[in-house]
Parts: sequence; structure tokens; C-alpha cells
Amino acid sequence: MWIGLVLAIVFGPFVLLYRANLRIEARDNNLMLRLWPFHLKARTIPYNDMDLIIIIDISPITDFGGVGVRFQPSFYR
Repeated sequence: MWIGLVLAIVFGPFVLLYRANLRIEARDNNLMLRLWPFHLKARTIPYNDMDLIIIIDISPITDFGGVGVRFQPSFYR
């Protein structure tokens, strides 16, 4: 019983992060964001509250050195 509880506490967050997804919807007058399982209800941001909107392209390999979880801090940047 204790082993199962410890395993759930240790590996539970990893399962949640693996299943997490980000949904962004651009509507006529607002932007809706939802990061499941952390946001159970979508966050709404009106365009009037935004100062500046810039579209940028991001390459995970060249900009961040890859994708995934980093277990050791990297000092090469």
C-alpha cells in the first residue's frame, strides 16, 4: 500500500505533464488559453489589454538545444 502511494506521489506529476496540452484560440475580440490539467476553465485575454503582438518562429533544436526535460543545468549557453 505504501509503495503504491509513494509511486503515485513521485510519478503522478510526470503523468500529468505527459498528458498536458495547450489550446490557444484566437477569436474576433479575445484570445483564449487553456493548459490542461492546470487550467480547468479557459483564460480569456481581450485584445484591448494587449500592448503588442509579435509573431516569431521558434526552432527547439537551434534555440534551446532540443526538447525534453533537463535534469542538469547547462552552462554552455
